[in-house]
Amino acid sequence: MRAIDLVKPTLDGVTRLAALISLLMLAAMVGTYLFEVLARYAFNQPRQWPSNVAPGLFCAAIFLALPEVARRGEHIAIDLIPHALPPRGRRIAGRVLMLVSAIVCVVVGYVCAVEVSKQIAQGITTFGSLPYPKWWVSILLPIGFGLTALQFLASALRAVD
Repeated sequence: MRAIDLVKPTLDGVTRLAALISLLMLAAMVGTYLFEVLARYAFNQPRQWPSNVAPGLFCAAIFLALPEVARRGEHIAIDLIPHALPPRGRRIAGRVLMLVSAIVCVVVGYVCAVEVSKQIAQGITTFGSLPYPKWWVSILLPIGFGLTALQFLASALRAVD
């Protein structure tokens, strides 16, 4: 049994948990907008905090769902060249592209982590009627990219026979 076969179930479990949290964030976002509409038009008491919170929920939902998209192989891929290759070339190109995708996600995740550390150090908050630390949302970017990198790496390693 290969090491990837031992690690993959745990990685997939964490990825599914992130996707579930993403789903909850989307539901919370919809709920905040529904509350805002109801407060504004039904009770004539508009609230500003939903429009401050919803973008953070949306961002969280996107980056927590990203690893699941990669796990399922449902990411956008321009595969004209790999599909023009013979089967062996297609497999090699697929592995190389998965590894390149993993490297890109690691680099982007690192850049995001550096920015999150700056936000924490400088105490940067959001603007609006309900300010909160930006890193509460931003921390999900390196987490999402990190998990996505691991999913791409696992896909590349599982493809190796």
